[in-house]
Amino acid sequence: MRVSVSAALIDSVVREHVAPLMKGAGFKKSARNWHRDLSRVVQVVNLQGSSWNAQDSARFTLNLGVFFPAVAELQSGEPPRSRRVPADACTVCERIGFLTPAYDDQWWTLTGGADVPAIGAEVCEELESFGLPWLDRCANEREAIAYLRASNYAATSSIAGFALALSIGDKDLAADLYREWVEARRLPVEHVDSWAKAHGLTS
Repeated sequence: MRVSVSAALIDSVVREHVAPLMKGAGFKKSARNWHRDLSRVVQVVNLQGSSWNAQDSARFTLNLGVFFPAVAELQSGEPPRSRRVPADACTVCERIGFLTPAYDDQWWTLTGGADVPAIGAEVCEELESFGLPWLDRCANEREAIAYLRASNYAATSSIAGFALALSIGDKDLAADLYREWVEARRLPVEHVDSWAKAHGLTS
């Protein structure tokens, strides 16, 4: 099957730059995804190509996530079927651009092979400076809660925050997080309220 120029350009960045960095950091690669399983938590990096890539140019970004299997089980009531989840299914997830000082949805554009070295180096620099440190910070449950709280659960369900607190045995914090969320919302969300009640966070 013929590979498009845009896909080949992204694959060059992966092969020559991102994959060696991630392998050195202990991540295992699958397609354009990397997972580092630390037993209690799994860290995830995903390289996402744009759906609108042209034949001869390519745009891509990086998605990052931290997956807590114990939290997933608390959220759903059953153990996760796999520990190798996509970034957007993680307990905490974020785009690389929102971890940088620019705080913007960052996409890199490749228009030819000559772009690969500079952009590949820039991607690796941002991963090393912002992405990997964020993954390590959010591998701590309380840091993950703080991040979700600060982002107002923008990329995940608020239940993730409550479940994180319960997973470390802090039911008082879980109840506080639920009350805080209730006070800030405008409309009831039945499944969140039902989950909180079932876990003793509300009467």
